[in-house]
Amino acid sequence: MPQFTSWASTESINDEFINQMIASLDKTQLKHNHRVGLFNSGKPPFSANNMLVSLSGHCKWLDTNLQKQAQQTGNETVLLDCWLRYGTDVLKYIIGPCSIAIANLETSELFVSTDRVGINNFYFAQPTDDSIIIADTIKPIICHPDIDNNLSPQAVYNYVYFHMVPGPDTIYKNISKLAPAHYLHFKNGRTEIKQYWIPEFNEHTAVSMDTMGEQLREIIRDVVSDRISNAGTRNVGSFLSGGLDSSTVSGFMAQVSPTTRSSYTIGFDAEGYDEVEYARIASKHFGLKGMEYYLTPEDILEAVPRIAELYDEPFGNSSVIPTYYCAKFAKENGENILLAGDGGDELFAGNDRYAKQQVFEIYNWLPGIAKKTLHSTLGNSETVEKILPLRKLKSYIDQASVPLPDRLQTYNFLYRHDPEEIFSSDFFAQIDNTYPLDIQRYWYQQPQSATAVNKMLYLDWHFTLAWNDLRKVTRVCDYAGIEVEYPMLDEQLIDFSCRIPSNWKLNKLKLRYFYKQAMQGFLPDAILKKPKQGFGLPFGIWAKNHKGLKELIHDNVESLKKRGFINPAFLDKALDMHDHHHADYYGELLWVLMMLELWLSCHQIKTGDL
Repeated sequence: MPQFTSWASTESINDEFINQMIASLDKTQLKHNHRVGLFNSGKPPFSANNMLVSLSGHCKWLDTNLQKQAQQTGNETVLLDCWLRYGTDVLKYIIGPCSIAIANLETSELFVSTDRVGINNFYFAQPTDDSIIIADTIKPIICHPDIDNNLSPQAVYNYVYFHMVPGPDTIYKNISKLAPAHYLHFKNGRTEIKQYWIPEFNEHTAVSMDTMGEQLREIIRDVVSDRISNAGTRNVGSFLSGGLDSSTVSGFMAQVSPTTRSSYTIGFDAEGYDEVEYARIASKHFGLKGMEYYLTPEDILEAVPRIAELYDEPFGNSSVIPTYYCAKFAKENGENILLAGDGGDELFAGNDRYAKQQVFEIYNWLPGIAKKTLHSTLGNSETVEKILPLRKLKSYIDQASVPLPDRLQTYNFLYRHDPEEIFSSDFFAQIDNTYPLDIQRYWYQQPQSATAVNKMLYLDWHFTLAWNDLRKVTRVCDYAGIEVEYPMLDEQLIDFSCRIPSNWKLNKLKLRYFYKQAMQGFLPDAILKKPKQGFGLPFGIWAKNHKGLKELIHDNVESLKKRGFINPAFLDKALDMHDHHHADYYGELLWVLMMLELWLSCHQIKTGDL
């Protein structure tokens, strides 16, 4: 069921649509007339003088007088006063991981905004030029008789490229996403969509690293404490993978809590995937009750169809399965809220690709004559192929010659395989195969004066966080019946990270350099020295020998063949490469394609027009 839905029109909206849309909603949480409506499952919209106001999440007023007023009369009252006074500039006075909706019952004016990094997610569509529907899930939008469920061929291509559909597009032709740090303003039948915030990254600071480190620890401790205080009497635990961020959040959770709390960890009986030993180190170090669940291939078989159906769009991040079981495990053990560590790598430069790109950037610092000499030396391809060091040097130069952010995709399936090998000619004729790179370039260039490191971080706030990891964690937690909080993405911490110079974040290829220095003495040394691993699912490895998983792949690949937009010969090749050559790499590709087919099947979507 949607947690937020709103609509507005200059004319009365179709009764059939309103009846269908509100049929599944709690009417006590809904206020509407035939032109404007606002629903919030958390609490009913605040109503005054024909205005409706809804605010979800945690917010803070930047003006101390407004903050005091909010404590006395409530955030919604202050929000309405500021809206009437400042209009869309209201966003200059309020921050926090919160979403805002304001509607005028008389004029049909509607204003909706997302938080800075996309913790909250909104879809929208315009059935007519003078009406709009907005919701946090697609289902209420599809209810409208003038909104069809025709798929966008470009979005299907983008899904295979990114393993999810990045905004502002959705898998449907006529439905869009509202990007992080954007607002949508519908007034007098016109829709304005505008970005209200772009980070300013600073490269110079007069404050010492030690002092900044103390400030970092204080901010995280305060944010975690605030989240636990807001929980009241509800039980709070934490995700704990054994990495830097989940260990930090879990550690401060333990530090600010008067009673012992529990952390929740997923293990895998697969070499190179299991990090339980680090989670045990962290839970013991902080005095947590470490709860562990070992995932099995049978768990995957049980959950996959339900997870595929759960998402509004096809979602191909395989770590959704262990995330779901971790949330489910916590719920079964009495937790109401889980604290997650998502965001630290994207704020403080913790992903391996950041360091790798710095290695490639060395080539671009060479003078032109040096580059020309290298190209000339490596021009004889036959000689190069015979000599391993020259072959590696040529590979390095080939990759380094690709500019950022395009170079980040050199690992991509659609970079290593000709797209025309994968997709049918009729389908591919409808595609702009440069579009995925174009949208990456757009977000990469947004913070114009930023360094390459900070531009990569900002890019990942969208492609790794907003449209991927946050959707993954939030949706499966909701499905498991448990709330999730993201202390590492509090706006205090986001703003603080922007004041850390790039060469502190990534220091001579040392990832998370400043962060690790700051956490000396708080986190165990084993975790500070632990190599970056990531939260992966050993699907490809298990599926190579597990009968049930092999059948799951083959059945869905055969169904996908019948849809006609992916070449059967390529699907056969992918199966062969997985079974006999690269189980891990091609297992991930098969997962992405399998989840696409399962999603199409679960949602009963026909693909004959693709």
